[in-house]
Amino acid sequence: MPKPVILCIDDDHTIVDSLRIQLKKSLNQDYFIETAESGTEALEVVTELLEDKHTIPLVICDYTMPDITGDKLLHKIHDLSPRTRKIMLTGQANLEGVAYAIQYANLYRYMSKPWETADLILTVQEALSRYWQDEKLIQQNQQLTKMNQTLEKLNGEQAYLIEKLQEKEKILTTTQVQLIQQEKMSSLGQLVAGVAHEINNPISSITGNLFYIKNYCSDLLALFQLYQKNYPDPISEIRDYIEEIDLDYISEDLPELIHSMQQGAKLLEHISSSMRIFSRSDYKQQKVKFDVNKGLDSTLSILKNRIKGTPKRPEILITQNLCENASISCFPSQINQVFMNLLANAIDAFDERNQNKTSGEYTASQDEILISTALHPDTSLLEIRIKDNAGGMSEEVQQKALEYLFTTKPLGKGTGIGLSIVKQIIEDNHHGHLSFVSNLGEGTEFIITLPIHADS
Repeated sequence: MPKPVILCIDDDHTIVDSLRIQLKKSLNQDYFIETAESGTEALEVVTELLEDKHTIPLVICDYTMPDITGDKLLHKIHDLSPRTRKIMLTGQANLEGVAYAIQYANLYRYMSKPWETADLILTVQEALSRYWQDEKLIQQNQQLTKMNQTLEKLNGEQAYLIEKLQEKEKILTTTQVQLIQQEKMSSLGQLVAGVAHEINNPISSITGNLFYIKNYCSDLLALFQLYQKNYPDPISEIRDYIEEIDLDYISEDLPELIHSMQQGAKLLEHISSSMRIFSRSDYKQQKVKFDVNKGLDSTLSILKNRIKGTPKRPEILITQNLCENASISCFPSQINQVFMNLLANAIDAFDERNQNKTSGEYTASQDEILISTALHPDTSLLEIRIKDNAGGMSEEVQQKALEYLFTTKPLGKGTGIGLSIVKQIIEDNHHGHLSFVSNLGEGTEFIITLPIHADS
């Protein structure tokens, strides 16, 4: 199978050459880098690549072109290759062009020229990662079809459930395509929300059927026992078969097996619920009522694997002190993104602090994150505090912590936009306030205050 292709489009050949060199250096030999210096040439290249069965994961296009603007060109390329990720470069802010590209070309990201090499490479790597994740998801959907066929063997009563699962699979595939076309910032969280929503009903059906299966099996086992009581001396053929299948073991193990399946189904329901809450869409950019406590819980569920202990770090203790009613009017997915950024940063700090310690050293102190919410009706504000004991920040780092592109993490592990996005979401989008207190050698506490009610 031919190598996947990345297409770079710019009427300035020096920029095209620069893109080619930077991409080849960072992506090694995993991709072919094709170039075009006009819209017409770019469309010809795309058509030829597709005819030759090449995969085109990514297109990088300048906005200002001699024969067509970048947003219109990306629209045409999108018609030819809808799943291709698209990045637009622009030397001047053109929100109208960007909005057009988002709506009609599924634009992944736009970047200002001149760009920072590290930012460009990180954006390209993220775009490629998202593309291959989507391709993997398509393969998983195909595997799900095979699993549905296996379910048909259970019994005739489950035929209706299997039919519904197949219908949900088609709806899920359609929903995924719609989400990819409509997403404005190509958020993987929206796709996760669609998956969680669509599998919720089949999971509920399975849970309900397991209840009846458990009762049926109990009745059958009771019937076997009644036969054994009233016919203690069956014919030799029956005795031999009972011994062959180890009926006593089946009688003991079958109820435990069904109980285990019920517990697994309940866990799937909890995971599905957490994913839906975390990935809740901000429909039409309207603020809605949202339970902040549930948002925190769903974010912790998503991060559960990172919170667990590793060979290099003990498990992080999560302590919560949440008020009973923490509902506010907000953009839920943005607030969840704030929680994700702050909690992920705290976990990163624990990982960094413990990376050079031995097991005896890191068990001497408990890594802990404290989370609290408090409602203040007199001021119509909700206060959220997230505190860690991961070692804190120096005075120099504190002064720059909320600045755009500032990071203390090594190249490839930090973008420097996490906390700046948190500040923008809290203060610009919700008219709240973000502050923090940090003591070097101890830890950091972020304090968020948000208005309870939406802006009038």
